[in-house]
Amino acid sequence: MNFGDYLLVVLLLGVALVQGQNESQGFISVNCGGAGYYESTTGVTYSPDDIYIYTGVARNISHDDQKPSLPQHLSTLRSFPDGNNNCYQFILTKGERYLIRAEFLYGNYDGLDNFPVFDVSIGVLETMFRYDYGATPSDANVQDRLGRHWVPYDFDSSLTPIHTKDVVNTSLIVEDPPEASMETALIPTRTDDVMSLSFEMKKPTRYDDDDKRFVQVYMYFAELYDLKDGETREFKILKNEVIWQEPFSPTYLEARVEYGKSTLPVLPGETLEFVLEKTQRSTLPPLINALEFYLLHEFSGKHTAAEDVTAVRNIKTYYRLNKPNWQGDPCSPPIYMWDGLKCDNDLYSIPTITSLNLSSNKLEGLLTPNIFNIRKLAVLDLSNNNLTGTIPGFLSQMHELKIINLRGNKFHGTIPQGLLAKSNEGLLQLSVEDNPSLCVTGHCNHDDSNNHLLAIIFASLASIVVLVSAIAGIVVFLKKRKNGQAIRNAASNIELNPNPPYNSNLPMKLELSYAEVERSTNKFARIIGRGGCGIVYHGVLESQQVAVKLLDKSSRDAYNQFIAEVGILLRVHHRNLVKLIGYCREADCMALIYEFMVNGDLKNHLSGKSGHFLSWETRLKIAIQVAHGLEYLHHGCNPPIIHRDVKIRNILLDENFEAKLGDFGLSKSLPTDEATHVSTVLAGTHGYMDPAYLTSSRLTDKSDVYSFGIVLLELITNQNANDESRERPLIADWANSMVVKGATSNIIDPKLDGQFDTKSLHDAIDLAIACINEVSGNRPGIDRVALRLNDCLALEMARIQQDYWTQSSIMPR
Repeated sequence: MNFGDYLLVVLLLGVALVQGQNESQGFISVNCGGAGYYESTTGVTYSPDDIYIYTGVARNISHDDQKPSLPQHLSTLRSFPDGNNNCYQFILTKGERYLIRAEFLYGNYDGLDNFPVFDVSIGVLETMFRYDYGATPSDANVQDRLGRHWVPYDFDSSLTPIHTKDVVNTSLIVEDPPEASMETALIPTRTDDVMSLSFEMKKPTRYDDDDKRFVQVYMYFAELYDLKDGETREFKILKNEVIWQEPFSPTYLEARVEYGKSTLPVLPGETLEFVLEKTQRSTLPPLINALEFYLLHEFSGKHTAAEDVTAVRNIKTYYRLNKPNWQGDPCSPPIYMWDGLKCDNDLYSIPTITSLNLSSNKLEGLLTPNIFNIRKLAVLDLSNNNLTGTIPGFLSQMHELKIINLRGNKFHGTIPQGLLAKSNEGLLQLSVEDNPSLCVTGHCNHDDSNNHLLAIIFASLASIVVLVSAIAGIVVFLKKRKNGQAIRNAASNIELNPNPPYNSNLPMKLELSYAEVERSTNKFARIIGRGGCGIVYHGVLESQQVAVKLLDKSSRDAYNQFIAEVGILLRVHHRNLVKLIGYCREADCMALIYEFMVNGDLKNHLSGKSGHFLSWETRLKIAIQVAHGLEYLHHGCNPPIIHRDVKIRNILLDENFEAKLGDFGLSKSLPTDEATHVSTVLAGTHGYMDPAYLTSSRLTDKSDVYSFGIVLLELITNQNANDESRERPLIADWANSMVVKGATSNIIDPKLDGQFDTKSLHDAIDLAIACINEVSGNRPGIDRVALRLNDCLALEMARIQQDYWTQSSIMPR
């Protein structure tokens, strides 16, 4: 059984019902493999199951098995031809009690006429039987509003049924037995007799003789007679001749449940005997109205360490892995361990992941820092993928790591000295072959300098070509346009950018005409944003929603922004950077067409205007995603790129609230891969700009880290980066002053209402303060920032898992 932040139910087909006593309706019903619908005969609304599971195939039972009397929800099913571990996921609340019921009907759906054999793990309790005492065997089964079936008990002449026409109140107990079952009961035929109930635990073939099981018994009682003066019904319950329930008297027309103080241990083949015995002062025999008997399924092993679970789930999300059996608990039970993982599953400690093999999985992008959070990882195999960027230094800090296989990728740069040292000392088996751009010796300065020289030569030639192209373009433009103002505007634009940083001979396949841009925006009908250089419109291009930024040609910065942004977005490709769809550069139009981000910018959500509350978990994930985007720009691009305008307005959210960094109009590339800064004219947004950059005009990757620190503070505090109403308008000054005063808790967004892990949030505050250190050299690199944020997320996920954690305290209703 896999339990963590979700209850994981492994099903082949049928309908699953989950019951939570705190819900007004009390339950949800799921139609497996079918559509949602309302069942008028029972008043039950069924939901489709595809919101609880993403594997399997929806099927219908055979035509021959489609009977008129068959409920609609049994006519469809979900089968699982792939993978050995398929899980339905339901969010539970710790401390609540749940009923979980599943129905299975093969229905020859596959035409093979061969009943499948499979295991089902439903967590804690399996219903063995549910009896309606007092109902005659000829009576129909009672199905209550929760879908539970109560079967008439087959009794002999030693027992006598009794009943009432009055309604028994069942609302005072959360187990909620059906009124119809509570309106009947059995009593001993002889008033001086005891009532004996025996249950034999048959031995399942898959259990050994000494495999002890645990059962839970629920007995329901209600007095059905209005007792006269002098009449008393009082009895006790013994289990195998030991007191199980002290003497009590059922209340007239009011349901009562008894289930003992704990589950009952029993061996297969053993018989449990309950005896209901009246007390000496009782004038009436004992009675029983109904009973439920459950078999407790122990969890199949311990839960994997929470930080490992969070890390490997983040890896799955980061690389968009499509692995059918990556569901439930990664390590437990061992028979359902995730593909590509090996775990330490000893009897005395929490399972941990020791080996991760994602070889030949078509992975793209950087080597994710989530791997660092798998603390006991000894073997890492990421060979034969398309991973890019530099090999991160954090690998050398993973002390348990003994084997690293990165061969067959596209890493560049040098191997971290820490890894080389461990490899040379025989402490690490390192494989990095078949990475053409990777310096494997650690001494590649000579080759690098040659490469730099070639790069300078090619850059010079490219500049000449660009300059000639620009002059030719002006000549053609002058011939075609006689409007003097247009000529002056064009000349002004060229003047601003005599040496464009990127080749303005842009690829034709992305170029759109003004007519196409106008048509895609329905003649610029819907404005979705405004910026310093133009207006952003909503559009539809080839059935795809797009955002169209129409640059204001009267702006002196429009041309620079156009060339810079197109040049950068054509060479960067990362899931956390906004994607360029196309562009237009006709005389009367300079436009950039991006992928449309359904949920707009982060500012809109933090301000509350969107009506969507961002939890601490969501805020952390957004911060991590932005950090990954910056990490790619700083370490995955050659030469590195400085964004220069990181702010919450430029962080956009897609339909899944995944963050993407946009607006590259101010971005700059460092001159070479080894360069640490570039001197440039000051540009950026007040409140986000690096003070070291303001005083020196030297732009470094730590300038982006400073801006990111401001964004992180905004996520923590829900305060604006610059607010003149504060005593200290700049959020950096305000937050620093509060931390110095020891009032760190006072800067936390009150909307979070305590719903966060305290260490997680305070660690994030410490990280934000480190990012906005006035000395740029004292700030962490963005790769380190991403790692620490992942640690914060692991703490928060552990808190959430603990809140949802469901162990044997979960009992049926």
